[in-house]
Amino acid sequence: MPWSIKILFFLVVAAGAIILTAIFFPFDNYIPEAESFLSKLSGAPVKIGQVRVETRPKISLALNDVRIGDEKNGIRFNEIRIIPEITSVFSSRTILRDVVLKGVDLTPEKFAFLSSALTITNSQNSQILIKRLRLEETNIVYAELAFPGMLGEVNLGTNRALESFSMKTPESNLLIDIKPERQGGFQVSFERYGWAFSKDITFRAISAKGSFLNGVFNIGALELLVFNGVVRGNAVMQAPNGQYHLRGNVDFERINATDLGTLLGIGQKISGELSGKTAFSATSTSWARLFLEHPSLDGEFQIHRGSFQGIDLAGAVRQTSGAPFRGGETIFEQLSGKIQTVPSGYRLSELNLTSGLLRSSGALVIGKDKTLNGVMELQLRGSVTRAQTPIQISGALDSITAQASARD
Repeated sequence: MPWSIKILFFLVVAAGAIILTAIFFPFDNYIPEAESFLSKLSGAPVKIGQVRVETRPKISLALNDVRIGDEKNGIRFNEIRIIPEITSVFSSRTILRDVVLKGVDLTPEKFAFLSSALTITNSQNSQILIKRLRLEETNIVYAELAFPGMLGEVNLGTNRALESFSMKTPESNLLIDIKPERQGGFQVSFERYGWAFSKDITFRAISAKGSFLNGVFNIGALELLVFNGVVRGNAVMQAPNGQYHLRGNVDFERINATDLGTLLGIGQKISGELSGKTAFSATSTSWARLFLEHPSLDGEFQIHRGSFQGIDLAGAVRQTSGAPFRGGETIFEQLSGKIQTVPSGYRLSELNLTSGLLRSSGALVIGKDKTLNGVMELQLRGSVTRAQTPIQISGALDSITAQASARD
């Protein structure tokens, strides 16, 4: 047998022996020493369930069921996988080429804890230097909102200090960037595409940038692509004691009025392209029902090229018998006004409607019980008289009645 073959055979056998020794080596006997070392390193108590060697996709040391900190405020990983630089084993500072944190639920509080532990671990006085730190199978949780199965990387800056967490889904349709602040809290950047928030709301895209501190998310820049239009503004989110609160100010344009009406509980009675601005606030026991439980609105709106189902205003003003008028449809070029939440529902005031020769103004209340009540002053240009005709509107949205008052 040639010497080259003998040497190769010897190397293969030696490598196999090393790998088998590493695989079957009783690492679990040294778990207490590893826990003590990691506790000193991270500044928090550490518990390890099992230690083993993995050969795929790369040879690495795997720590299973790792708990850092106490039961209440600590953090638990299904697995921490470590790939060291072999050349650093004999130096005063061990260099870890790659560390993967796998299978963890991260709430804002746990992000703060993990950030602090990693900063201590990678400090200049530490015995370990981490070159690359990644996260896999990570669930980001805020109150009832959960974003499962995310992966990402911890961005390390000068002197390998922690700068931010960059997280995404495997499909890259959700991107979250979290940057810890020295004074506490985080800077947060959020982007999501094709998000079915609830059965009534699907965002084509949503982006938000702001700060998170003491359980409050202040969103300074908010943009939503929803209901075929765009919403821009600012907001504040918080969820104390199982109650979910959202408030802010937004401008909106090109919103599908039918879809928004369905969300607000008035059904598909109105159509058109909606624009305007409003201040809003909403409270619920569930994020998904936040806009279904009578949110507070105070703003103004315009609807272009739309229609209202259930009443024909032109037919009501033409009727001469004085009998109640029901049914039909009012098609308009423009409808504008103000909207404000009242105890009974939503008050629409300073209404102005243009529909061909028909001009109308007035005020209406859309009740939480899906009723409509109010008075509209109608004028039909080109008629014998130019006097305005008051029309009393009332009834359920599915059976609206219009009653003309006596003309002056």
